[in-house]
Amino acid sequence: MHLQAGKRPLYLRLECSESSPTSAVDAALLELDGVILDEDRDCAGRLELEVATSEVDAALRKVLREGLPLRTNFDVIAMGERVRLSSDVFKLCALGADAVGISTAATLAVGYEKEEDASLLDEEQVKDRLENLMLATGREIKLLAGAAGVSSLFTTLVGNRELLRAVDMEPAVRRRLRIKPAGLG
Repeated sequence: MHLQAGKRPLYLRLECSESSPTSAVDAALLELDGVILDEDRDCAGRLELEVATSEVDAALRKVLREGLPLRTNFDVIAMGERVRLSSDVFKLCALGADAVGISTAATLAVGYEKEEDASLLDEEQVKDRLENLMLATGREIKLLAGAAGVSSLFTTLVGNRELLRAVDMEPAVRRRLRIKPAGLG
């Protein structure tokens, strides 16, 4: 994340759609701090979160300002209801996300499934469960990073599609994600 001391960051929330890359470039040119890609299930004509993340990252890397890609000082945050596992976080980071929201995993970890559950939740228990979730997620991401030969999560993982390979994926989707099929070096 590219936060500056004493400055409150300003992010633009984008629904995952075909216009997400263009909107992200516009936000970067307006000198916002980043975008939040939000995979909303009710959004018509939407893209998968993975495709939107990859395309936004690629679009920001193509456009230069003062000789540097816009992506250099611009954050991409991905979040969606389907993000539940550490492997989802790892994959989204490799596709270009600087950070990933895990709201669904957190909601499930504390035992909140419906509105009535809110009154049954003990504040201390919720805190402990969220802490356990974050610790476990961090450990699993470190294991995945180690297995992939990643030494630094931010400098080596973010936007590094070389770490990913596609198995049984439609070629059109694979091209949009900019990843190779399994078995290719």
